Amino acid sequence: MFESSLITFLADDDQLAALVETYAGEPAIFSDEAPEDAEMPYIVVRIVPSATDNIAVESFAVFIDYYDNDKSRVDSRKAAARIKLLLDRKKLTHARYNNIRLFYFDGSPMEEGDPRQIRYNLQFMARAGRQDFADYVSTTSGD
Repeated sequence: MFESSLITFLADDDQLAALVETYAGEPAIFSDEAPEDAEMPYIVVRIVPSATDNIAVESFAVFIDYYDNDKSRVDSRKAAARIKLLLDRKKLTHARYNNIRLFYFDGSPMEEGDPRQIRYNLQFMARAGRQDFADYVSTTSGD
């Protein structure tokens, strides 16, 4: 998929990076799940392919969760707003896909069992042109 492009884009934003901890010297932005030893706040990106009826275009649901643990609800709202600003109608590039476009779909704070837990869930729809797979394999390691 294109997690690497998306995570790099988010991590390169100084304002967003200031609202998360660091992990291994980088902003704490992870694909699918956070490591057990990661400190909050952090961001988790999950990309799920969606059904499409067009063989040239692939569709995805992109979920971005901001997790905090009783540090700052204000910063959590700022991070959610920043993510929406950065990604709504954003065009990304990746070796596997041409013209990845993201569109904001939904977002809100999520109820958690522990009142100290803060979680914002943002959802985006993404569409990307499929690159010929043979060309992709010949130019990359398969990311």
